[in-house]
Amino acid sequence: NDCSSVNDVINLHSRESIVMTSTDLSFCWNQIAKLVSRDRIERTAFSSKQKHAQLEPLLDDTISLIQSFGPKNLAATCHKLAKIGKLCRWSIRNDVWKVLEAEIIRSAECFTPMGTSNVAWALATAKRSSPAAWNKLGGAALHNIHEFNSQGIANTLWAFATVGYSSPQLFDKITNIPLPRLH
Repeated sequence: NDCSSVNDVINLHSRESIVMTSTDLSFCWNQIAKLVSRDRIERTAFSSKQKHAQLEPLLDDTISLIQSFGPKNLAATCHKLAKIGKLCRWSIRNDVWKVLEAEIIRSAECFTPMGTSNVAWALATAKRSSPAAWNKLGGAALHNIHEFNSQGIANTLWAFATVGYSSPQLFDKITNIPLPRLH
């Protein structure tokens, strides 16, 4: 946890990739997202194609282990990848999102409300419109919408609206949530 720059995270991965677990890889993406969110110099440094290329080995290892991530690390990793992509103008490869979407479809029913909201935000931010993934997220949200906080509801609605995906049952259920609950 001595990573104070994106280069530190990349170097850590380079040294330790052979023994890194899914939790370690998720931590790497989380750390990179924190660094580029908080530090304009880090964000600027990693906004070039050359710097994006340095993240590819970490991305490849993430995809190779994605089925072992579990719902919590999957949701966190999707969220952080989309956040890094947005902040650093990094267009993450389509094949990567396809693998992530397949895992989202497989895992959506196990997401916490925050996980569902974070994955929906990530897919919308990355401009991903996989009907199967959105359908699964809508079903997951519908199943546990009573556990969402107001921020989770807002983020989920924003995500669905951003990609133009309609989930009438979910939207109807949200409109029936008592207003005091939404404060």
